[in-house]
Amino acid sequence: MQNHKLKDQWKPEHTKVFIELKAVLTSKPVLRAPKWDGSKFIVISDSCKEGFAAVLMQTFQVKRKDGTTKEKRFLITFASKQMSAAERSYKPFLLEFAALKYSLDKFSDII
Repeated sequence: MQNHKLKDQWKPEHTKVFIELKAVLTSKPVLRAPKWDGSKFIVISDSCKEGFAAVLMQTFQVKRKDGTTKEKRFLITFASKQMSAAERSYKPFLLEFAALKYSLDKFSDII
């Protein structure tokens, strides 16, 4: 860690959580291929002072160890972008709408 300010705040529990996060992200597939069987897509979008974030998910049937199935949402793809100077002047409700529009435009080839 090069930043001495961060080094002063970094504690052993941060290291533990970071290692756990790396294990989760690398142990199972993070992304799934979309189903083209008419299943609905779930689009989640958000905006903040700096940019837009978007997530595309879909529900899959997953078998449990006992043989039963349950529905579980899986990530298909995600996207983000930094806001332009013009977008930074938008009112909050317009920022949320712009984030949704960005999401739908970004994922249009999938949905």
